[in-house]
Amino acid sequence: MTKSMSLVTVAGLVGGLVGGLASADTTVTFDEGPEGWSIQNAVTILETGGNPGAYMEHVQIDTFGVNIANTTSAEFIGDYAEKGAVTLSIDVQVDSIDFFGSPVSRDLVVQFVNNDIEAPSGQVTVWTHVGLMSSGLDWTTFTASIEDPTATELPAGWGGTGDEDPNTFEPVLPAGVTFADVLADVDEVRFTTFVPGFFFGFTNFDFGVDNVSITGATGGPCSAVDYAAPFGELDIADVVEFLRAFGDGAPLADLAAPEGAFDIADVVEFLRQFGAGCP
Repeated sequence: MTKSMSLVTVAGLVGGLVGGLASADTTVTFDEGPEGWSIQNAVTILETGGNPGAYMEHVQIDTFGVNIANTTSAEFIGDYAEKGAVTLSIDVQVDSIDFFGSPVSRDLVVQFVNNDIEAPSGQVTVWTHVGLMSSGLDWTTFTASIEDPTATELPAGWGGTGDEDPNTFEPVLPAGVTFADVLADVDEVRFTTFVPGFFFGFTNFDFGVDNVSITGATGGPCSAVDYAAPFGELDIADVVEFLRAFGDGAPLADLAAPEGAFDIADVVEFLRQFGAGCP
């Protein structure tokens, strides 16, 4: 075993890459503003009362439903195949939801919109149920997971829109459009009470949302250089583990020929795989 480079040199080479690295995990707490999120195209942020800190409040009278949406943040839109397996979540607190003075509940779904696919009936989306909003609900976290954004079939519990079944008239994906097709170019993510296929009467809403997040998978390693937890993403922990292994002359860092020599070739190969990210 030979080493032809010092740890200082190796650290300098990877420093530029790590300096620009952002975590795949994002949580919008509203302490720094809306960060692309709005409710019915409106933004009202209160500095206290959230879960914790600031939160987005919304009060609306006589509406069929509400959309909590984002069309601008790269963390939530774009190609989900590049994001891999992810979980989206949102914290919701409800003061009241009433229909002509009587408390009612409303289902909440998360919906992914692709505006580039032509469809015979409305927007092309995929969606799934995340929870139930009801009057007096304390801060509650609702979540939905996408295990494989490249899957062609709709996962269990998911639905699609863009066309309708000729027999049941329920919304379905257009012929030939797959789950992966929709998620390949997401223009909007929305948490909404407008459950596809249902109709609603005029309803009054008074509620708040906080901690809208997208997080990567927490299963096994996603890459040969995904050395350290949290697995499923490449981050500073993996760089630190590579530097440790390189400094110790451990086989973990012997990524390129010649075998047994720890040199620039190993560093270049680490940078290549790290830069490629998780598949």
